[in-house]
Amino acid sequence: MKALRIVLAYGEVGQNPSPDQQDTLNQVDSIQSVLRSSGHEVHLLALTLNLGLVDSFLRRINPDLVFNLVESINGLATFVPTVTAFFEDFGLPHTGCSSSALRLSGNKLTSRKVLQNACVPQAPIFGEKPLPTKSTPLWIVKSVDEHASFGIDQTSVVESSKVAQKISSMSASLGGNWFAEQYLPGREFNVSILETLEGPKVLPVAEIEFEGFVGNEIRLVDYAAKWNTESEAFLQTPRRFPQKCFNPQLFEQLEELSLRCWNLFSLNGAARVDFRLDEGGQPRVLEVNANPCLSPDAGFSASADQAGISYPELIEQLVEIGLRNSSSFHFPVIT
Repeated sequence: MKALRIVLAYGEVGQNPSPDQQDTLNQVDSIQSVLRSSGHEVHLLALTLNLGLVDSFLRRINPDLVFNLVESINGLATFVPTVTAFFEDFGLPHTGCSSSALRLSGNKLTSRKVLQNACVPQAPIFGEKPLPTKSTPLWIVKSVDEHASFGIDQTSVVESSKVAQKISSMSASLGGNWFAEQYLPGREFNVSILETLEGPKVLPVAEIEFEGFVGNEIRLVDYAAKWNTESEAFLQTPRRFPQKCFNPQLFEQLEELSLRCWNLFSLNGAARVDFRLDEGGQPRVLEVNANPCLSPDAGFSASADQAGISYPELIEQLVEIGLRNSSSFHFPVIT
């Protein structure tokens, strides 16, 4: 690939970044290193909602491509599709999913409706008829718009009688909108999908294992398990890559459902679908992630590595696909 002028865009991070914000900075450092090693000219763009400054920056640089790492603006994920739409309106090719795909998948309640209409299995939300269970169902309270396990800890799983109180307290303490989804006790899987020139490729399926959990103890990938590498929660939830041959029917279900989600949301570049098994061992979609983390140690990169795709190869492939996809979007030309 010829050398390109690339803008690496991400949400501006303050002086005391949270663990997930620090991960964004780690992504920036890793990806710019790969891009520069490949001979590309890289410019960093720390985004705020002052799109006037963004406009002047982009006109001055006039990049060939935006490598889109924007996960939040001013700490809010709801602005991510708006920023991506700005790149598109500006006429700039970019990596990752389109603004419409990000908008459709980013709101968990909107996303649920898309999946429900296509008869993709999910855990019911509070107020719907819960799944058949041998015990009283539990519910996990989640943010409607925020991701990265925002606000989730062991106290997020509650009984039916405490759902309304928990939603109210989370809204009061952290703001935003919250809902409750039935807690599923089974195994948890992450399925990463990488777009190639031949179409979407399902990468090796990862399982989050719950080590040291006993009995009915809540098995949860909460905020600490994702971001606090020194926490007990992180150490007890390692990522593994089980062999497909041990349960081919389950893995085929996971792969087929993931590709259905890819098509339903018109995803591009890179995406991840998260699953939990219900009490009957059937997979149910927890989330469609159209903007997965791309750090070298993140789940997506680990799955690519399992498929024999090195980290530099992954980044270059996302650049190539971003250029190809954007050529079909018919963006207006920068003037």
